[in-house]
Amino acid sequence: MVAVQFYQVDGTTPGEVDGVLPSLLSKIRGAGYNIVIACPSLERRDRLNNWLWVYEAPSFLPHGTSEESQNLQQPILLTTDIGTVGESSVLITLGGMLGEKPESNDFISYSKVLNVFDASNGQTASARKSWKYLNSQQVELSYFAQTAQGWRKQA
Repeated sequence: MVAVQFYQVDGTTPGEVDGVLPSLLSKIRGAGYNIVIACPSLERRDRLNNWLWVYEAPSFLPHGTSEESQNLQQPILLTTDIGTVGESSVLITLGGMLGEKPESNDFISYSKVLNVFDASNGQTASARKSWKYLNSQQVELSYFAQTAQGWRKQA
């Protein structure tokens, strides 16, 4: 059974969400997993692609976009399609890409799904609807909130 984790970022802009991704990505990659990041638009995907190249000089997170050749072998694949799997076992959804009534068969090929969202009213409301729906589908759920000390598990 796929596990779905909700990560609420203490901020209200896509840039603040992008800012927390490198640490999450490093941790997931450190565990040996490949990742698909589903972005809500090509603009957001391209902005995140640029950010991951420059976010911290001594670090590098190998990644590519869905438009590149051999994209399904990328350790971190940035796309606008929630169904792109390739060799990835973790899906990260941004900007409401999980949806309010996500069908678990949309992400059944992944071992874990992280729904990363900001604290704006719209994204929080969407995440609550997703949680409620997935809970009714008996999906394994957990919820983390960003604090000054890091991520704190709330449920």
